[in-house]
Amino acid sequence: AIKRSNCFHKSGGKNPCHTSSNPYMIIFGISEIILSQIPDFDQIWWLSTVAAVMSFTYSTVGLSLGIGKVA
Repeated sequence: AIKRSNCFHKSGGKNPCHTSSNPYMIIFGISEIILSQIPDFDQIWWLSTVAAVMSFTYSTVGLSLGIGKVA
């Protein structure tokens, strides 16, 4: 998304700016394969805490950027 946005700004919106998402899909697939090898994945208590912290952080960043854009 960042590459495409930069391309649009550089070309003034005249270039269609096609970018490939294949590297991201490959990285996601590899990470799924690696994570699927962890035994007793459902008993990793700290993973839920990390996920909650990441979720709140992402929400806070989004809210802050939205308020910053409006203000």
